[in-house]
Amino acid sequence: MTRSRVNVDVFWLPFHEQRGRLVATRRVRAPGMDVTEFWSSELVDAVGLVGITTVRSTHEWTRLVRNERVPLLPGPVPLTECLPGSPILAEIEQRLRDSSDSGGALQPLASANIELTLPAAIAGDRVDTAIQARCADLTHKPDDIFALPFSTVLNAAVRPLELQQIAPPEVVPSAPANDASIADAISFERVRGAQVGHYNVQFNTFIAEYRSGKFTFDQVIGRERVTRAIRDLQDEPGNTDLRRALVAALQDNGWDLFETPRCMTVGRQHKGLLDFLESLLGFEVKGLQTGNANLQRNSFVYQVTRTPDAAALLGRNRSLATALADVLCPQAGSGRNMDALRDNLAQQLNGMPIKWADGITRGVSYKLGTISLLRDHDGVSIGNSIVVNQERTDVHKPGIRVEAPAPSPRPDRLPEPPWTHPELPSRTITRHDERLDGPSLPGPF
Repeated sequence: MTRSRVNVDVFWLPFHEQRGRLVATRRVRAPGMDVTEFWSSELVDAVGLVGITTVRSTHEWTRLVRNERVPLLPGPVPLTECLPGSPILAEIEQRLRDSSDSGGALQPLASANIELTLPAAIAGDRVDTAIQARCADLTHKPDDIFALPFSTVLNAAVRPLELQQIAPPEVVPSAPANDASIADAISFERVRGAQVGHYNVQFNTFIAEYRSGKFTFDQVIGRERVTRAIRDLQDEPGNTDLRRALVAALQDNGWDLFETPRCMTVGRQHKGLLDFLESLLGFEVKGLQTGNANLQRNSFVYQVTRTPDAAALLGRNRSLATALADVLCPQAGSGRNMDALRDNLAQQLNGMPIKWADGITRGVSYKLGTISLLRDHDGVSIGNSIVVNQERTDVHKPGIRVEAPAPSPRPDRLPEPPWTHPELPSRTITRHDERLDGPSLPGPF
């Protein structure tokens, strides 16, 4: 008989600022053998893990701790076996080594350490034969909201093994409790949506809203080439060549050394009466959450203070230029379709990045003890936490002002006048060049 030790760990392995992989490892140690295998999820957002309260398919996890072959661990976030030599496995192993080399080795969300007794003939093989399990040690991180479902499934997975002995669950030491007294040591000035503690998760949505003002195309329409193209098409509204020429003229932004950036700018906000009163009273922090393993969701709305100009929008979007041309010079038998232009403009503005120019720091986290003053923050978490941010613009049916130049006759199309110039009477002029000392020279000149 050969004894082997099977250790199953579940990790959250960050790959990007807010994305990562759920990784399960199984290490099997027996005389003459030490093998580690990996199962991994796809890259997922941390937001996708918060709603997981249980992991299904306990049967597959039982096979995992029995050292049997498991190609897939099903669940809300499925984990697939990483084959030797695969790029995903190489990347996971490298990241685990990097975290260990930096002195910050990752701590498993949950672990199961089982001692198995196998017949000597099959030691180290993953088979479906009866295996005697002697004892199991279970550990988990109680302060991590991601750990609970995996701690639960590992507890359930070892029950069918009919253990001779099961050690009491070992709790991984957690961070010191954080309460309001720790938050009191931090000074807040104009802060909204804050957390202080460990293993917290914060979701922030920053919305740039465009609701006021009229978007105008006057600067583009007033160009000489555009005005001429409009009047040409006004004379022949069914001419497709002239319509294409107008669209091209609307898109022509000329030669520009510096390309105009296209973004929605949020500058310093105009303060209302309530904001003004709060500034007089010294507003410190709104929405402060203290403690461990908490979840906070915040939405912050700001007013757009500047949009891209019409030339920058038209120059890179033919569909918008076409919609504007149809408003300036409606197709034959059609009216001015302002709704199509408005919807097209809203779609363009909603898809633009946001330039934050209001001096506010958004969606950040700091380690506990590294900061004592927070000023002008929206969405901040202090401690060993995860912060997930998203930005979006909110533009709905923007106001538009479009004034087409009135049709007018052009100089090259003026009708012929009803009268003609009178002909001048013909006459013969005879020139004589008389010299003072002689007669006139003969012959005509």
